[in-house]
Amino acid sequence: MTTLITGKDREEAAARPRMSPRRRRRISRGVQYAVFVVAVVVVGALADWQQLQEQFLDLSVAQRLFPELITVALLNTVVYTLTGFGVGLVLGLVLLRGSSWRGVDQGVGSPR
Repeated sequence: MTTLITGKDREEAAARPRMSPRRRRRISRGVQYAVFVVAVVVVGALADWQQLQEQFLDLSVAQRLFPELITVALLNTVVYTLTGFGVGLVLGLVLLRGSSWRGVDQGVGSPR
């Protein structure tokens, strides 16, 4: 079904003040912040803080695991870093050599 727009409708639409895109974004952002703050307050009010403290903030468990946690984390970080560097280097070299095998001239630094 098609609706016809008459001259009167156009005049009424033109007479209404329009909201600028900047103002629309500002209002939208304000509403999003308000919803976020309300959500945080609701979660904070409904949380069982005693159980959270028992589950996540037990210092005796943290003290027992601390030396082992640091050494294992350090080892994992070093292994991850070296593996990522090695894989990236090999992949970069393979891609570099692969482009020259096809004989494609890709610009500066490519074999001529």
